[in-house]
Amino acid sequence: LWQGRPAGGDNFTDPRSFLRSLVLNACVQRRDLSAVRFGSLALAQQVCVAVLLGLAPAYLATGRASWRQVCACAAGALLAGAIVGLLAAPSRPPLRAVARGLRQSGLLCCGVYFLAPLLQSLSLTTSSDTVVASAAALLLLHLALHDYNFANSITERDTGAAALAAAVFAAVLLASRLADELQAFAYLLSAMELLVLSPFVRRRVCLAAPALHVGLTALMVAGCALLLWPLSATAALAFLALVVFLVLICPALLVSSEALKLTINGQWDEAIVGGASPGGGAESGGTPLRTFN
Repeated sequence: LWQGRPAGGDNFTDPRSFLRSLVLNACVQRRDLSAVRFGSLALAQQVCVAVLLGLAPAYLATGRASWRQVCACAAGALLAGAIVGLLAAPSRPPLRAVARGLRQSGLLCCGVYFLAPLLQSLSLTTSSDTVVASAAALLLLHLALHDYNFANSITERDTGAAALAAAVFAAVLLASRLADELQAFAYLLSAMELLVLSPFVRRRVCLAAPALHVGLTALMVAGCALLLWPLSATAALAFLALVVFLVLICPALLVSSEALKLTINGQWDEAIVGGASPGGGAESGGTPLRTFN
């Protein structure tokens, strides 16, 4: 048992051979800048959704848009989303699934219509400043908790439900400050479409046609900026600056920061049974390993 024991004890390390097995950045995964920027498009789209949720009641309250125009826009977007979703689907859905979708859409419209009078008078005893501030905070919470992986792949995170609840609550608060029930109905209908239905369409577009996903993002950003401009040119410019920061600057900072990563591996690491050797990074297509001799 004690044969071959080092003269310096069990913890003895030869200083001449200790650093020969030192490996730097053996398991660091390098990210592609274009792929990171493509993934950030989901974040830009969700920011556009939050902006649209705030723009619609502002246009209705100031008389720049009527409830009929909002309903027409919602119906047009629903029709366009249904067509795009059917074209981007991997296989043609059966007629029974289409009929079930139409029935659920009709039930949603009826439910929102009958609940609109109640929701429109929900915050009569609350000041408008409190309602607007609460809705803004809920929309920020929605952006913070939203599951952005859903637009790119299958996800199992449960924070998306909390994000959806926060956005729906914000839409209900904003609808309660509108003038009549029809405006509240039109706004809530469009909000449900943006929050519940549009993520599935955007996900199918992202997976089926990446180029169309980029075009859809550009269209959403341009539309939000054009709608913001009549209300506040400063807000429109700030929105565009935010999108540029999220899509162009943040991915570049993330990729450039990988050069600062430094992980070391050597003979002091735990053994991995059946795993790749520390020197297998270059053979597997990863980053070439640097060793000290």
